[in-house]
Amino acid sequence: MAKLAVQSTYGRAWFLRYRLVIIGTMAGLLYNIWPLGYVLNRPALEQGVVSDLEAAHQPFNWFFQAGDIITSLVVLWLILAIVRQQNNDAGWRSWSVFGLGLFSLGTAYGALDALHCGVNLAICGVSSKQIFDSHDVISFVAVLGLALALYGAGLFHRQQCGHKRYTTLLLATSAAWSVTGLLFLVTCFTTKPSFMLQQIFIALSGLSVVVVAIVYGCDKSTT
Repeated sequence: MAKLAVQSTYGRAWFLRYRLVIIGTMAGLLYNIWPLGYVLNRPALEQGVVSDLEAAHQPFNWFFQAGDIITSLVVLWLILAIVRQQNNDAGWRSWSVFGLGLFSLGTAYGALDALHCGVNLAICGVSSKQIFDSHDVISFVAVLGLALALYGAGLFHRQQCGHKRYTTLLLATSAAWSVTGLLFLVTCFTTKPSFMLQQIFIALSGLSVVVVAIVYGCDKSTT
């Protein structure tokens, strides 16, 4: 019994130390369940963009909608963990809390207000013709929120953490995410939306959440 108690205490201590990274990783992975579309609804991915998996009347759309809703809940959990671990009112925390809140709200609302494609996938996705569609607008809000979260993480890193390896991770992820997002947006207005760029952008979005969690979980004693 004593051994089990020690193991339980150690396990709890380990989770508390790395909880931000664990929660952030959970959110990043849940946000990227779309590759399962190749098994559950391959035609949607072959004809359109990732958002088509959640479109009305598409098979298993509920599965992908649920994935985004659960992602938003896990991001809210991450926000609470950040507030508890970094328990002061510094501006950097406010940026990230607000940004992650927008990302969580946008992700959940985007799933609930899925694209209405019917069986015609040709009208789905992002395009200049439907840029003011509510789904696309709220998706932009989620992207803006993630940008604010990365900005806040950058301020925290500079003022509170300063770990060199985190500098490279944060800058590389932010740059890759920003460039990929801009290139994808350009293709939406000039040609057909690039599915490959959207795939990369979504993967980097999930990674960005993980990176924000890693930075806020910085152990200052090792810097």
